[in-house]
Amino acid sequence: MNIKQNRNHRFFITIFILVLMDQILKLIFNAEYYETQSNSNLMSIVTNLIVIIIGIQFINSNNQFVEKKTRTAISFLISGGIANIIDLIFRKQVVKNILIGNKTIINFANIYVLVGWIFMAAIFSAFTVKQYREKRKRK
Repeated sequence: MNIKQNRNHRFFITIFILVLMDQILKLIFNAEYYETQSNSNLMSIVTNLIVIIIGIQFINSNNQFVEKKTRTAISFLISGGIANIIDLIFRKQVVKNILIGNKTIINFANIYVLVGWIFMAAIFSAFTVKQYREKRKRK
């Protein structure tokens, strides 16, 4: 097995574990649901699928610039998308909150998406700052 295949296996195992954690928590604890309309469910599924496909294509590309940080951010985004699609298909709604005792915790799938976008924003910001500094040095 070459290095790229090994990275891809770890990437998909990470996604599987995150989605599994989300779904197990929803089965064990009470979950509150967002009120959604059936046509918005289809749109949400399509939107999530597009993001998932683009993320997987990006990871599977032979792009040498896909670093571990970027893979981690994309794995969180894809995990959240898959978990929300599972909710929409099997529960017909997206879980809003998970109730653990008398404490309410936000849906883990939404946390995954939020963490993924925060990682991506940080990565893009760091890259932009690096490019800006290199450009200033050349002048």
